[in-house]
Amino acid sequence: MDIMKPDWVVPLVAVLVHSSNRESGSIFEAAAGHFSKIRWERSKGALLKPDASLTPGALLNRWSKVRDWTDAEHPNTVADSMALLDKALKLPSSDPGEQVDLRGKVALVTGGGEGLGRAYRLLFSKLGAQVVVNDLKGAEQVVQQIQDAGGDAIAQTSSVENGTAVVKAVIDKYGRIDILVNNAGILRDKAFANMTDEMWHQVVAVHLSGTYSVTKAAWPYMLRQKYGRIVNVRTLTSTN
Repeated sequence: MDIMKPDWVVPLVAVLVHSSNRESGSIFEAAAGHFSKIRWERSKGALLKPDASLTPGALLNRWSKVRDWTDAEHPNTVADSMALLDKALKLPSSDPGEQVDLRGKVALVTGGGEGLGRAYRLLFSKLGAQVVVNDLKGAEQVVQQIQDAGGDAIAQTSSVENGTAVVKAVIDKYGRIDILVNNAGILRDKAFANMTDEMWHQVVAVHLSGTYSVTKAAWPYMLRQKYGRIVNVRTLTSTN
């Protein structure tokens, strides 16, 4: 460990702050005299028409395309979604493929009262999962919609900052938790100069601490089951 001194890391930082440097948004590695830059890599992916044929089964049919790194791009930013949408709309409908089966699974998606969270829950229920709708508002309406369609769901209205209470409701009702999608978030779409300390702490409390709290509470149950799936969702938004 004598050779792994901080002295051999700090030269990278000195270069990054030098006036000649034009790096922005980059990630670097530094250790014992070795310095390297990490870049994004994007597969060409699968493009499907956004209509009723865009099902989980249709995507599963094309999953090898999503994971194929042949002729991959090395972008500096997110994809041009509007250009891709224009191409996708001109495609024929997809083969919907096999029905993805979630029967017997219990799904918790935080922030499920509207938007993406609501869409996750409705789809999971359609695929056979038992669903817990967690949100501070709108949860009861989504539960009613699921139940009207013949699904099994309950509402849970605790803040994700209290992950123990959120997961306890799942276990009390269904006895297990198989799927956790950390989707809860609040939008404070402000330019950096206009962000207040209060806004910052609110965002961190929900997005970061909330994700930690719910995941920490769910983790022991998944370990005991020897099964679980956790997906952390963050939606990119523009700032002025």
